[in-house]
Amino acid sequence: MAPAGGDPDWADESPGGILSSLLEACGEEGDPGAVEQVLASEQGRACVNMQGPDGDLPLHIASLYGGCAVQAGWGGGEAAGGRLSG
Repeated sequence: MAPAGGDPDWADESPGGILSSLLEACGEEGDPGAVEQVLASEQGRACVNMQGPDGDLPLHIASLYGGCAVQAGWGGGEAAGGRLSG
C-alpha cells in the first residue's frame, strides 16, 4: 500500500520491503537511528537510489523533513546550523 499522496499502484519491490522502512525512517518523524540501521545492511544501501511512491529518493525525503540524513551521517556531511557543510 502506498503512503498518502503517492502513486496508488506503487509497490515496494525492494528485498523484504526495506525501501518502505527507509522512507518511513526518513519521513516527517525522522529516525536517524533507524536510517543508520537500514543503511548498515547491503540491501538497505542498494535501495538508496530507488524511487518511492511520490518519485522521491530516500535522501530527498530525509532532506525535506529536517535533515534526518545529516543526523544519521548520510553522505559524510556535518550538521551546521541545520545545513549541510563539508
